[in-house]
Amino acid sequence: MDRIFLTLIIFVSALTVSAQQEPVKFRHLDDNNGLSNNSVLSVCQDYKGFMWFGTRYGLNRYDGHEFKTFNPVFNDTSSISSSHINKIFEDKQKNLWIATRNGLNLYDRDKDQFIRIVLEDSLFTANTYLTSIAEDKNGGIWLSGSGGISKISVKNGKVMLSKNYELTGNKINRLFVDRTNKLWIAGNTGLSVMEKGNIKPFKIIISGKSVTNILINDIYELKNGDLAIGTENIGLIFLNTNTHEAVNYKYNSSNKNTIINDRVRKVFEDDNGNIWIGTRYGLSIYNLVNKNFKNYSQNIIQPGSLSHNSVKDIYQDVSGGIWIATYAGGLNYFHPWNNIFKHVKEEFGISNTLSYNKVSYLYKDKSGILWIGTEGRGLNRLDERTGIFNRYSSFDDHYEALDNIKSISEDINNVLWIGTNGGLVKFDMENETLKSFVHNPTDTNSLSFNQIHTTLIDKSGKLWIGTNGGGLNLYLPKSDQFKCFTKDDNYESILSNNINYLLEAKDGKLWIGTESGLDCFNPVSQKFIRQNSTKQTKHIIPANKILVLYEDSDNYLWIGYH
Repeated sequence: MDRIFLTLIIFVSALTVSAQQEPVKFRHLDDNNGLSNNSVLSVCQDYKGFMWFGTRYGLNRYDGHEFKTFNPVFNDTSSISSSHINKIFEDKQKNLWIATRNGLNLYDRDKDQFIRIVLEDSLFTANTYLTSIAEDKNGGIWLSGSGGISKISVKNGKVMLSKNYELTGNKINRLFVDRTNKLWIAGNTGLSVMEKGNIKPFKIIISGKSVTNILINDIYELKNGDLAIGTENIGLIFLNTNTHEAVNYKYNSSNKNTIINDRVRKVFEDDNGNIWIGTRYGLSIYNLVNKNFKNYSQNIIQPGSLSHNSVKDIYQDVSGGIWIATYAGGLNYFHPWNNIFKHVKEEFGISNTLSYNKVSYLYKDKSGILWIGTEGRGLNRLDERTGIFNRYSSFDDHYEALDNIKSISEDINNVLWIGTNGGLVKFDMENETLKSFVHNPTDTNSLSFNQIHTTLIDKSGKLWIGTNGGGLNLYLPKSDQFKCFTKDDNYESILSNNINYLLEAKDGKLWIGTESGLDCFNPVSQKFIRQNSTKQTKHIIPANKILVLYEDSDNYLWIGYH
C-alpha cells in the first residue's frame, strides 16, 4: 500500500480545473515580495521563462523567486529610458521590446542593458508616450503612440523604420494582429482596421444599429474567430468581423448573470475556453458554452481574493498560469493546480475532522481507508467516500502508545502495525481493538527499544521493526516475542542501532537505512551482507544518515540521505 509523509493535502480534482467549476483563488505578489511598484501595467514571459512586469515605477524581471528591477540611470544611455512601462512584448525573433512613456527600448540580453530606439523620420521621438506593440506574420513590428502608428523592422541587428501612419485626434490604446494578418486598431474613437496599407474605420452593429463613439481599450481574437472587444463605456463586445454583427454584454444590476463592470480594460481567452475580462471594478470570467459569468472582486477578509479591483493586464504563461496585473494591488496569480487540493486540518469544536495538524504518517489500506498518524493526538481514520473521520487516541492505558506515530504497515489479517515513539501497536481494524508492545529490560525477547521509526511486512508476511536505538526487530507471532539484531563489536553485526527506513528488494534482501549509513540483511541466511574486503569499513555508500530508500523498475536502488 502507498505510504506518504509529512503533511496532509487531499487531491480533489482532475488535472484541468475550469474557473467555472471551482472558485478562483489567487496568490499575490507585490512590493512586499520585491516588486518595484504595485501599479502593474503589462505582463510578458520571455522565451527563457522569465516573467517581466512593467509598472509605473520600474521594469521587473522575475525568476520565480526574486525580482530584478530596471530603472533609468542619470547620464547612462544603456539604462532603460523610463520607469513608466506601458507595454512589454517579445517578438518571434526573441527580441524583447519595452514601450514606455519616454520612447521605445530593446533589451540586450548579453549585456543585461537596453538600447534606446531613436529612428529618423519616425512619428515617435525619444520622449514619445508609447501605448502598444504588435507583430504581424511577416515580422513587422507595429507601434502606437501619440500621433499615430509606425511600422519598424529588425534586419542584421539594426532597427529600421518602414512606414508611418498619422492618426490625429485619436488616442490608440491597443494594436492587434489577427490570424489572417489583419492589423486592428483600438482607439478612443472606435475600431479601425488596416486594409491594403490603408487604415479604415470598422463598423460595429449591435441589435441592428451601427454603434459609434465607442472608446475601445482592448482587442482579443477568440478561438472561434470573433473579436472580443473591451470598451470603456459599453462593456464587452463579441464581434463577427465577416458580418459586422456584434453581441454586447453590459452590467445589469437586476441580473445575477452579468459582467461585473462596463469599463473593460483587458480581455483574454484561456486554454479551457473561458473569457477573462478585467475591468475597472473587478474581474469577470465568462464561459462561452454555458454563457455564465462568474465575478471576482477584492475582499480584504478573504486571503485568496483579487488584491485590487482595477485590472490592467491579463497574461497566461507557458505552464497555464494566469497573471492578473492591477492598478494598485500588484500581481495576482492563478493556476488550475491551485484549486485541486482540499486542505484538511484540526478545527476547534468540530469532531468530524483531523485530530491534530502535525501529521507524521499517511497510509491507505487495502479497502481504500486513509489512516493518518499524528505527532501528538493519535490515529485518524478517514473514509474519503463519505468524508467521515474516526479518531483513536484514548484506548484506556494504551493512549500514550498512539501519541506519536512514525510508521504504519498492514498484514493479511486486517491488522495495522503502528510504529510509535512509545512502542509497537497492533490495531485490529475490524474489532477496533489495540494491543501494545514495549521494551521490558528484564525480557530479552521483548521489543528491543520503544522508539520506532519504520515498520515493514515482507512478501512472506514477516513483520520487521526498525528502532531508533535498539536495532532491527523481527516479530515472532507464535510466541508474541521478538528476535533482535543489534550492533556489537562483531563486524558482521548490523551497522547501526538507529534505523530510519526499511525496504524489501525484489530479490528478497532487506535494505536498511541507518544513522550511520546503508546496510543490507539476507533474511534467509539471517546475516548482514558485508563487503569483500574486511579491511574496509562497512559503509556501502559515502553517506551517513539514510532517510529513505526506493527500488525502481530497473532494479536500481535510490537513496535519500541527509
